[in-house]
Amino acid sequence: MVKISAKESSAKTESARRSRPGYALFWGCQIPARLPFLEKGMQALLQDLGVVTHDLPGFTCCPERSFIANLDPSLWLITAARNLALIEAEEMDLLTPCPGCYATFREAIHLLRTDREARERTQSSLKSLGLEWRDRIRILHIATLIHEVLGLDKIKGLLKYRLEGLRLAVHYGCNLLRSQQAHPFDHPTHPRKLDSLVEALGGISLEYETKGECCGESLGRTQGPGEAKAMARRKLAAIRTAEADGILVACPACFMQFDTQQALMAREGENYQIPVLYLTELVGLGFGLSPDSLGLSFHRTPVGPFLEKWEAKRGAGSLGGPPFDKEALKRCLSCSACLNDCPIALAEEDYRPNLLIEKLLGGDLSFCLNHEKLWSCLECHRCSQLCPQGYSWEKTLHLLKQLAMQEGQAPSSLREGVDRFLKTGRLVEASSTSRRRLGLPEMEPAPSAVIQELKEKA
Repeated sequence: MVKISAKESSAKTESARRSRPGYALFWGCQIPARLPFLEKGMQALLQDLGVVTHDLPGFTCCPERSFIANLDPSLWLITAARNLALIEAEEMDLLTPCPGCYATFREAIHLLRTDREARERTQSSLKSLGLEWRDRIRILHIATLIHEVLGLDKIKGLLKYRLEGLRLAVHYGCNLLRSQQAHPFDHPTHPRKLDSLVEALGGISLEYETKGECCGESLGRTQGPGEAKAMARRKLAAIRTAEADGILVACPACFMQFDTQQALMAREGENYQIPVLYLTELVGLGFGLSPDSLGLSFHRTPVGPFLEKWEAKRGAGSLGGPPFDKEALKRCLSCSACLNDCPIALAEEDYRPNLLIEKLLGGDLSFCLNHEKLWSCLECHRCSQLCPQGYSWEKTLHLLKQLAMQEGQAPSSLREGVDRFLKTGRLVEASSTSRRRLGLPEMEPAPSAVIQELKEKA
């Protein structure tokens, strides 16, 4: 077996990579066939995120390594390479919600990069099909897209509703973490990325005894339903002991294992009844997507208890709107040192932004958006530079102004300037008389269509 350097191959891939028009969505087998409501919910979230995706024709199963590679390793590799070649022909990266597909493609690419004989044999087979593997695409699980491509800061910035301290038991599963010879999504024994996503959404990610164990879903196909149920029971018992409000998964097989097994157990008198949420469902709820648009009513284990707890916590103090950091607001209010530094607070006795922060923490967002002093902040950044809390009320007032603008509650003079900018690209009109008197040329009119075009791209 002749091998080439993985480092050399990786460098070649990076040099060949270029911008692509969105992602090719590789759904895998389970979601379209058995969990179509997950497909519906993911499409709604990706659209909300502005992520462009395409459903390409001609795919087969990835194929599942534990089945097909055991039957025929060469068939497994050529099938995976064919799927990759179809995507490469469209010059896109691959996005999949299935960790099994994610692992298959990454392991196939690793083998094609490092085993020259396997690569040449596969390329020959692909050539007979009119295809070629060129090693030009990235393989992303949807968790990778959310956590690394978009980033948790952007996710937090787009939140409309936080989890408000709800307790989630994260289940990573096997294929995201333990891809053979290929770089996994996270540390194989001490992962944190999905935990940090829960925390970014405002929830609490729990530690529990069986967190790193497999869900056991495939045992239902190899050993029988009793073995699969026993594995699920072990996981669920530990999660119940941890007093979780829900289970977060990133794998359709794991989702089916926990969701379906609980429904079957309930018929036999075992009432775990812990709602199971795929990660895009949880993010979608935080973005304000409705349970119906996410397909939550199709779960076998009811999600209602989780939604009821969330609604109760939101009603008890969720700030809604922009992503206000409640704990930072509490620190800001208790400090209020900026009253001695803010030039407007020093000049105007009745300018007290800490009053707006107090009202915001009390849930009175309407008061804040309609308060005339909201617009007294000059955004001079003095409080940001001097803030001992590392937060500053300028950030809070900026978010309140954004929301007020969106709801049409800005002062009329500001609205007029905004309207003029959207129509002409300028905030004020130039005086032709003054410019002629000073011997200056007429200002060229701004192309009216430019701002609208930029707004569509923003």
